[in-house]
Amino acid sequence: MRRFISKDAVQPPLVLGLSNGANILMACLYRGNAPFDAAIPLRPAIPFEDVPSARTDGAAVLIVAGSLDETVRPDESLKLAAHLALAGADVSLEMVEAGHRPVRADEEAIREWLLRRAG
Repeated sequence: MRRFISKDAVQPPLVLGLSNGANILMACLYRGNAPFDAAIPLRPAIPFEDVPSARTDGAAVLIVAGSLDETVRPDESLKLAAHLALAGADVSLEMVEAGHRPVRADEEAIREWLLRRAG
């Protein structure tokens, strides 16, 4: 993927994933060489026990977690955000009143984050 993006001179995309899709995004950041420079994981779990082994400098990440999530507890979301920040990512964490399923508040959190990033 990285080779394709570089070859075609395409800027790394903003990616969004929910649950397992979000976990894949987080695993890419933890292991390094992610083919994106911004990610919006919704309800992600910590992919590995240790702090990311690679630097994530410059990666913008909006974690959207559910305060009522029984699959990924809120304290795990806080820990994930701290891990990524320690590795150098620019992390924002939005805790919405929701379980593991997406809700309207996710859309609102994403919209506000994108508007802030656009300046």
